[in-house]
Amino acid sequence: MSLEDLLLLLSERLLSNAKSIRVSNMSREPYVDYLEDEKSVMLTAELSGVRPEDVLVVAGRDSIELIVNRKNSGTFQEVCKTPRIRPESAKIRLNNNILEVTADKV
Repeated sequence: MSLEDLLLLLSERLLSNAKSIRVSNMSREPYVDYLEDEKSVMLTAELSGVRPEDVLVVAGRDSIELIVNRKNSGTFQEVCKTPRIRPESAKIRLNNNILEVTADKV
């Protein structure tokens, strides 16, 4: 089992009772914020010095997962539990070291 598979399994089990779970071996973890209103959810992360190819965002029906994998700095993963969302509506933007992920609620 790969490290990513293990982290995903761990996050699925822990998220059953938590709003979010964070796993990291980076010396400086990104600041992550989660907001929602009646129509959408938004995850914002400050990713200083991270290239777009270092970032993976996975939008599921009830979670948004952020994975940052930098060869020299380590791996960071945060999974935020959300109300039911439409994964296909997810929009991702990385601008000036700020990552924004928005998705519409069902």
